Amino acid sequence: MNDSSSKSPHQNRLRSLYNQVETAVAPKADAIVASADFLTTVNTVIRLRRTIGSVIANAEAGLLHLANIPSATDIRRLHRQIGALDYEIRLLRLATTHPDPGPTETENSK
Repeated sequence: MNDSSSKSPHQNRLRSLYNQVETAVAPKADAIVASADFLTTVNTVIRLRRTIGSVIANAEAGLLHLANIPSATDIRRLHRQIGALDYEIRLLRLATTHPDPGPTETENSK
């Protein structure tokens, strides 16, 4: 029931207005987005945000360390270390519950 007879006149007018705006704006927007200047601007903004974010994160970590509070980087590093320890414990647990039987008699006689 997507035909225009099931919609109210208000909905039809809004759809018509939307279509007119899209027809007028879409080619211009496509041309802008496809331009080299747009790509350069977007890349510059991304690099700028990354740089500013890095500066802020470093300053924040320094202030937290002054107060003897771990920073997000410290917590991520500790989380990775705990994960590595958990993995090693699982390997050790497997090794102790399923020990290697050692060399067989035929291997010993060689």
